[in-house]
Amino acid sequence: MRRTLRSALVTILASATSFLPIGPSAWSSAESPCSPWAIVPSPNPPDVDASLLTGIDAVSPSDAFAVGWTIKANAPYQTLIERWDGTSWTIMPSPNLGASWTTLLDVDAVTADDAWAVGEATSAPKITTLALHWDGSTWQVVPTPATGSNEAELQAVDAIGHDDVWAVGYETRHGESAVHTLIEHWNGINWSRVSSPDPQRATWNELRGVSGTRDDLWAVGVSGRPFPHDHVLIEHWNGIAWSVVPGPRFTREWLQLDDVATSASSDAWAVGWFVDETSNEYQTVVEHWDGTHWSHIPTAGRSRVGQFAAVAAISSSPVWVVGEPLSAAVWNGSRWEHEPTPGVGFFDDVAPVPQSDVVWAVGGGRSTETLVEVRCL
Repeated sequence: MRRTLRSALVTILASATSFLPIGPSAWSSAESPCSPWAIVPSPNPPDVDASLLTGIDAVSPSDAFAVGWTIKANAPYQTLIERWDGTSWTIMPSPNLGASWTTLLDVDAVTADDAWAVGEATSAPKITTLALHWDGSTWQVVPTPATGSNEAELQAVDAIGHDDVWAVGYETRHGESAVHTLIEHWNGINWSRVSSPDPQRATWNELRGVSGTRDDLWAVGVSGRPFPHDHVLIEHWNGIAWSVVPGPRFTREWLQLDDVATSASSDAWAVGWFVDETSNEYQTVVEHWDGTHWSHIPTAGRSRVGQFAAVAAISSSPVWVVGEPLSAAVWNGSRWEHEPTPGVGFFDDVAPVPQSDVVWAVGGGRSTETLVEVRCL
């Protein structure tokens, strides 16, 4: 999901507040204190200046993965992976690439012993794609196709099956100033590039979220001029090829979609943000696919201001969105309802827990620390 929120770290580093953490056993009780949201303690590596979580996925009520990175002065960024065992979150050993800055942006799991995390590895002046795989015992770097560019990044991943994993992002190409969409696929043996279209006359094309099934997959992002971006980008996989699908036509400066979630072939949600030209404030964007076309779904009240970073949906209702500043909202079938969240900071991803009434959200908060919150229905 991703990931416009690195800049939020600057704000978080300058602020601190008290949290109201809860014990992990508390929210499983009949009288749950996590309605709607409560903080669950999450560890932070020692001897770092800051750490944050940017992606989360749950396999079951007793198994979830969260990924992100750590920051230390005069040292490269390092990967951060944490796991929920039904009782608490713990840090897992995760690989890094020598002197390179390595950051993880998203994670998705097929099973408890088959999970993928994606991001980037930076060794100046080059930025390359990064993919890690969990086989039930260790996280390992898995080679991704060389792009032949100075900059390439995977920003989101959707693990549909053991032999069907998609990752999306962007790349630049030698001798060009344009930014192009990048889509890669895991077939159970290796990663390969899959052709992805760029809208005509657009010089900046970037995919930031992906979700769907084997022959019905959506990817969303931004397209337009380098700065400011002025069009949402929506692409669809029909089992054979990717194609650009028209989205709602409204022009805003700094307009983009950051995530997409699907619950059925006729039900998909995409979220993001734009900058209002009059007030110069961030405002949320929500788009909905009904099986025929994408339409704009207005937000109102406290859900209107800010940046939606991630969306999660198991069915047509409820649907959850989270973002920055620290915020959450739920779709009740007819409108968006704002939900109070404790703490300060931002959310960067949200994930429902299969076969349960629990939803996880992760991000950064409390000065320099990871943030994990849980919602119980």
